[in-house]
Amino acid sequence: MTQRSVSLGRRRFLALAGTAAAVAGTAVIPQAALGAPAAIRRIWLLDPEWGAGRPGCEDPHAGSGSCHACRACHSHAAAKMWTSETLADERRAHTYCKCLLTHHDVSQQEYVMIFGPPSGPKHRDEFDRRRDELFLPQRGPRGGA
Repeated sequence: MTQRSVSLGRRRFLALAGTAAAVAGTAVIPQAALGAPAAIRRIWLLDPEWGAGRPGCEDPHAGSGSCHACRACHSHAAAKMWTSETLADERRAHTYCKCLLTHHDVSQQEYVMIFGPPSGPKHRDEFDRRRDELFLPQRGPRGGA
C-alpha cells in the first residue's frame, strides 16, 4: 500500500467524520449506547487510486489501464464503508473491480455514529453516504444529553 492510498482514504473518512461532528455539536452518546468503553473499531473502505504513480501507471492516471479503477468504482468507493473486510470484498461496484481493500481505525463513538449501536436493532453493516444518515446522539431538554 502506498502512502498516497492511505491519505486519500483518510481524507474521505475525515470529511464524513467532520460532517458528523458539526451536526452533533457538543452532544454526547451515552455509554450504554456505546457498549464497551472507548474502544477502537476497524472500518473497511475501497481505494480506486491505489496504483497511481507506480511504474506503468501515470500520475494522475487516466484511461482503463490495469491499475486504474473505472468511474463506477470511484463513485462507489467515495461513498461506502463496511464493518468487515469480507463484506467490503463481496459488495464491490462490479465483478471486475480493481479497487484495493483498505481499513481505518475509528473510535467507538464514530463507529456507532456510522453503523449504529453494535447490538441494537438499527445496526447496519454497510454505510452509503449517498443514502444513509448518521446516527446522532439524542439531545435532551435545553440541548443536553
